[in-house]
Amino acid sequence: MSNRYYMRLFICCLLTACVKVQSDFPSRRTSFLPFIAKGNSPEWQLKIDEKSIQLNRKHHFLKVKIPLPERELTLKGERYSTARLVVEITYTTCTDSVSGERFSETVRVVRNRKSFSGCGGIALPVTSLNGTSWNIVSIDEQPIVSPLIGKVQFDYGRITGTAGCNRFSADFSELPEAITIRPMNLTKQMCSPALDAHEKKVLSLLKGKVHLRYTDDGRLILTNATGSNATLKKVL
Repeated sequence: MSNRYYMRLFICCLLTACVKVQSDFPSRRTSFLPFIAKGNSPEWQLKIDEKSIQLNRKHHFLKVKIPLPERELTLKGERYSTARLVVEITYTTCTDSVSGERFSETVRVVRNRKSFSGCGGIALPVTSLNGTSWNIVSIDEQPIVSPLIGKVQFDYGRITGTAGCNRFSADFSELPEAITIRPMNLTKQMCSPALDAHEKKVLSLLKGKVHLRYTDDGRLILTNATGSNATLKKVL
């Protein structure tokens, strides 16, 4: 057989492989719209919904909104390209350079030949609670309003914070999907009846083995042995 035949066969196989890569690649954005991404230096935020792409650059008072172009699948993610804006989403985890939060995708935005990078997609669970701070925003699905909002901080085996009135501290250890909190030390400040009742409810949650669960937006759900739970929002 001639060299031309083998060349045609090679090209045919190559094209078939490329088509298969694209057809088998997951269309991850379909179920996660709107897609939100953000970055720093300069500070910017991007939103992709079913109809448009919106770019805001906070300190430059820049707002760009364009119709959503056709999505192009790439070997590592996806791409949206227009004359005014190019958005490249790579399916690799990303850590925010300021907050330390982890996200499911890495994002690069190009506008007027200038590019800036950031993170987007789903907020991923923190790999360790150590070095993180949280606000207690609800208990048993009931929102908490100021001044009852408590604070919790995890510092390398030590949990500290406020439960509404007094400060508390205790040692803790991390387990897979749970923590074990040892007996609490508590200040003895006089509290109003409302604050005192709220504080007892918070402290009853932070006792013994507490199970952890993270929501898609990065909030932390603590559930104790009785089934009571508290929702915590990370302090950036």
